[in-house]
Amino acid sequence: MLTAYQPKRNPKKEEQFLAMFRYVRGFFDNEGAYADLVTPDHYETVLTNIARSGLAGKNARDRGRTPLEVGRPGRPPSRERDGLLTGWTRIIVEKPFGKDADTAQHLDTLLGELFAEEQIYRRGGFYDGVGALRDVGQNHLLQMLALVTMDRPYNFGSPALRQRRVEALNGLRVPTAREITDTSVRAQYEGYRAIRGVSPDSTTETYFKIGASFVSPRWRGVAVTMESGKRMGTAQKEIEITFRHPQPCLCPPDAGMHYRNRMVISLEPEERIVIHFWSKKPGFAYALEERTLAFVLRQSKKKSPYVEEYKKLLLDCITGDQTLFVSTEEVKAMWRFIDPISDAWRENKVPLLSYAP
Repeated sequence: MLTAYQPKRNPKKEEQFLAMFRYVRGFFDNEGAYADLVTPDHYETVLTNIARSGLAGKNARDRGRTPLEVGRPGRPPSRERDGLLTGWTRIIVEKPFGKDADTAQHLDTLLGELFAEEQIYRRGGFYDGVGALRDVGQNHLLQMLALVTMDRPYNFGSPALRQRRVEALNGLRVPTAREITDTSVRAQYEGYRAIRGVSPDSTTETYFKIGASFVSPRWRGVAVTMESGKRMGTAQKEIEITFRHPQPCLCPPDAGMHYRNRMVISLEPEERIVIHFWSKKPGFAYALEERTLAFVLRQSKKKSPYVEEYKKLLLDCITGDQTLFVSTEEVKAMWRFIDPISDAWRENKVPLLSYAP
């Protein structure tokens, strides 16, 4: 990251910065890996360099990548024995957090025996065998849906925001088997199975479209569609909100349609919010035309892909801000919605289609 996104490099500062880190490689079920993280030798050089830099404290950030199949170690690490609660330890767990509700609960219980909740930062690789639904739908899309539909928090603190997200996710209605088979779509792009490391008979979906609805009174009757796919052409991430047409209808009598206003929140390739609204055309005739009102976050500054996002996440982890990281209750609510869809697909109740990349 330093090499790719620093046009004016300073090798001396880079060396000083990297000297404050120590990389330890290990497997989740290897008890020795935990001991390596907290051994005095592990920290001696790092702490010396931190002290020289003027930073104080023994703060550790442990970033763990969790495969779907997580086995419990024969003699699991201990908070007290392995020193996992000493200092200001943080552990970041990448998505997907488990492969379903049961494995997520198992993993959460195991982590709870090793770390306190305020030390755990769950976020978004193991793609084949995971698929687009669990890689993107179970977390990214449901998190965006929660942010759009949640009630106003009583403050901007992490607990309040996380609680509102949980409430929004718990308001989702679990789809029925009939709804899943009739409305969900899954597909795999042609050539995916030829990728090195991918099973030649893989049924992993690289594209999906699913619907959702709410039982919560505020959003009851509002239809939601979530869609994601790889190799679809231009990278595009957006949320589109279509507003209900007002009654009575004031469209021109000969319009032949209801004109609906829309708001599009775009995350990529450009961060902006665009409101599409219908207004009367200038002149004497009663005719409508679509107009737009746009807010663009960056007017001239070019953004390096994902660098700013990771900087924000790492800084939040260091400072102890869990706002952008999902809580245990959010994980449970997301899997509760996704599990029936994933189960139906695994049982081939929805055909796996193909598409050209």
